[in-house]
Amino acid sequence: MASTPQERRDWTAAGSDVTAKNTYSSIKRALAILESAYNVEIFLQGSYANATNIRADSDVDIVVMTKRTFQGSRSRLSSSQQARWDALPAATFTESDLRAEVLSALSQYYGQSRVHSRNKCITVDAAPGYVDADVVPCLQYRHYPGPNSDISAGFVEGIAIHPLRGGQIVNFPKEHIKNGQAKNAECSKTYKATVRQVKRLRNRAVRNGMLRDGIAPGYLLECMVYNVPSSRFIADDSRRLLEVLSWLRVSSKASFKSCDGIHDLFATDPGGFSVSVAQEILDALWEAY
Repeated sequence: MASTPQERRDWTAAGSDVTAKNTYSSIKRALAILESAYNVEIFLQGSYANATNIRADSDVDIVVMTKRTFQGSRSRLSSSQQARWDALPAATFTESDLRAEVLSALSQYYGQSRVHSRNKCITVDAAPGYVDADVVPCLQYRHYPGPNSDISAGFVEGIAIHPLRGGQIVNFPKEHIKNGQAKNAECSKTYKATVRQVKRLRNRAVRNGMLRDGIAPGYLLECMVYNVPSSRFIADDSRRLLEVLSWLRVSSKASFKSCDGIHDLFATDPGGFSVSVAQEILDALWEAY
């Protein structure tokens, strides 16, 4: 059964973020001792950070990034800047050290029964008034745009995640947030509402058996909508969703960028997404519309 104009308008609403805010504040208190001890910055990433959350988004992603040790795209630097890089002292505080400190602090604060070490993160089980938390220990990552970049200041800040299994993962959550805010402003504050519509349409497609559960993560949907020209984000909620889906279905997706503006969505993004699967998702969303 097709969706109705009223449903499409209702789908723009943001999910409640009270429990997510409570969880974030609690995690920050639990890890406060690490901030000064290891030059740690704690911040949100994911749907709550980007204001694209819906009610079905049941956990919160929290980054714990140390700047005491950093990694970066050294190959882009000029020879003189590479020489400066090579002269830096060797790191004495590793990603494994940070993970151990975060795991210890969380276990002491919440009790070991609520804290679990996962491949990419450490999870903290929800309590009444809170949601599950995925806490991501990581190093600062420095992306240098070109050879004239200065190693101390001329970089875009990202995060380097070192899973227990598998290779390094580099993301740029702060750039994702910044670009999403800019896109939302360009679209008269309809971009994020449209992402929420698409996510709820995805849920409808899954419930109706039109789309495989788990094939269309919110991050992928958000990035695809990010690539839609701002002119397609018209004021009418029902027609706007149609405009966005129509453009996405027929567009050439090979050149799509991730929301961070650095990764190519279907080539270098660590999510490993493919154009063929994206087209399958969009065709199912079109049918569910």
